Amino acid sequence: MPLINLWSAARALPNYGLDVDRIHMLTSGFDYLYYATGHEAWYGVSLQNLLALRMWYEIRLALDMD
Repeated sequence: MPLINLWSAARALPNYGLDVDRIHMLTSGFDYLYYATGHEAWYGVSLQNLLALRMWYEIRLALDMD
């Protein structure tokens, strides 16, 4: 079973990627994700989405689904 350690990854983000209420993950405020500019790298929700995509990619490679 794949595991994503979001806590460990979010330690590098300002305020651990949390919003001002310290409960919810911080979002960029945009309706879509656009990683080309680099600004998404500082938000918790973007990190969570990126880690999930990376996990699915690793599963695909492990199952040799090319």
